[in-house]
Amino acid sequence: MQTLGSSCTGSRAYILFKVMCLDDVVYLIDVENLTALMNGSLNRSVQLEFIVLDDTIARFALSSEKDEALNEFASFTTCFLSKVSNGASIYYLSELWCEAALPTLNGWILGYPVIYYFKKENVSKAVRTLSVSALLQFKILIQSSVAFQTSEVQGQKGIFAMHSLTSFTMPSELNGERVQSNLHNGQTSSLYSLSR
Repeated sequence: MQTLGSSCTGSRAYILFKVMCLDDVVYLIDVENLTALMNGSLNRSVQLEFIVLDDTIARFALSSEKDEALNEFASFTTCFLSKVSNGASIYYLSELWCEAALPTLNGWILGYPVIYYFKKENVSKAVRTLSVSALLQFKILIQSSVAFQTSEVQGQKGIFAMHSLTSFTMPSELNGERVQSNLHNGQTSSLYSLSR
């Protein structure tokens, strides 16, 4: 997803971004990127790992469960885009309107490569499952550098700083290497693709 500074200037940012309120959560949505994320998710060019929390033990989703989640995202996107076409600047939606559980939808909208998936009626099971699991934390870092001249004798030195862009978790009993491999191979949403 784009940030305001990356490709938008002035009033153009107003055109690209829409405000969506889903119960007590406010989202700033880039309509073009939401559409691209949906297309990438449906045609599987964006590699998403769903972790099912409906059981007592967290597990990777079966193909049928992934399809169900993607259909929920497609339904959400279609409904949201139909509302956007009416020209309003703020869109108020109810969680009842969305088929996916709010944490699942948040993970997808934020472009996380690992998304917790559970049915709305299983929120307490999901909380229990995660509360007894040791979690791996993945951090997406960006490196910035500032080069400066200290003297003609010493030459050029660089100062490098690491900045945390975001982080996400997954239960440690699942194979984190699979997720790490997808991140390094650029098979996740464009927001978190890493280059070597």
